Amino acid sequence: MQKYVIYLFHLYQPSWQEKSVLRAEYNRTYFPLVKILEQNPNIHMTVNITGSLTQQLLDDEKTEFFDLLKMLVDRNQVELTGSAMFHPLLPLIPENEILRQIQLNEELNQKALGDSWKKAQASPFGRGFYLPELAYSDTVARVIRQAGFQWITVDQSSMPENNVDWSKRYQEKNTELPLLIHNRIFHSTSEDRFMDTYNVLISDGENQIDEQNMEIDWNTYLYHTIHDHSIIYLTANEYFSQIPEDKISVALHQSSWQTSDEDLNANTPFPLWDMPSNAIHQLLWSFLRDVRAAVIQNPHDLQAYRAQCELDRGLSSCTWWWADGRILGYNPTNICRGLESMISAVRALETLQKKERLVFEKRYSQIVFEVWARHWNSQ
Repeated sequence: MQKYVIYLFHLYQPSWQEKSVLRAEYNRTYFPLVKILEQNPNIHMTVNITGSLTQQLLDDEKTEFFDLLKMLVDRNQVELTGSAMFHPLLPLIPENEILRQIQLNEELNQKALGDSWKKAQASPFGRGFYLPELAYSDTVARVIRQAGFQWITVDQSSMPENNVDWSKRYQEKNTELPLLIHNRIFHSTSEDRFMDTYNVLISDGENQIDEQNMEIDWNTYLYHTIHDHSIIYLTANEYFSQIPEDKISVALHQSSWQTSDEDLNANTPFPLWDMPSNAIHQLLWSFLRDVRAAVIQNPHDLQAYRAQCELDRGLSSCTWWWADGRILGYNPTNICRGLESMISAVRALETLQKKERLVFEKRYSQIVFEVWARHWNSQ
């Protein structure tokens, strides 16, 4: 049986990332990835790069990365998707902010990649959209359709039944958007993960590079390597073009790529970012909502643009992810980096009254205390 691998690699760093970390990840992951693809034209894949990473690479003058990526797109080896600029958890922010984040991402990546950015638009199934954290809701799907995208990524946990047949074409019921569905089998420790004819893996690109050999470490998720020429690698559009045209409409669950069956049963579809029992999560969301309201209510402030930029930086899903702590540990420093962006938005506003400022500052200080208290109390 011929087997196909459909990769979507997601490249992202929060906008508040330290430059030393960015450069280390660039040398370990981003540049080796495009070099390996250049040297292996048989490997086709889909790539998402969020605007927050694009801006940092532009600021650091990593022109060789963009030149290679454009070349890979132009020779039809790589397909690029849209996403949201600062990697927010889309189901938990307002609709107009979802659309704004999409538009910001489009504008910046168009600037960096030129005509290559939207090349997939001419493909049979058009341009796709990568959902940050694969966090799906029907509202998000509707906004993505409104923004002009023609397929979306989802996790297997969003499906009404876990028994997905990747040789069939599924579409989101309300929008009729085709679905690129991440196969959860790649979360397992089994060596033989190629169970199907079509094997879809959606993953952080940073997970895919072996640091010592500077080669793609397919063994992170897959038993086979790039040297196994019995496998055919497809872009998302190539995959959609191969499977039968008969469509199966499905009503999806709210979910993410870290959502378990237990989470769904407990009605907590985004547990690593919005767990009701996680006090830090709830403090952060409450603070973000009020900061956003303050920025929106002062559109004529001389520093309104600066305040909005700081607020954007505070939207990164990483702030809440590090406050969960179950995957790579609880990280108060990274939580406070996102929180610092939020308070910086308030501090930028010149028209805010002193009394309002002090309320925000007090809340900010209280959250910082709670973040670090949880850390030290766990030692």
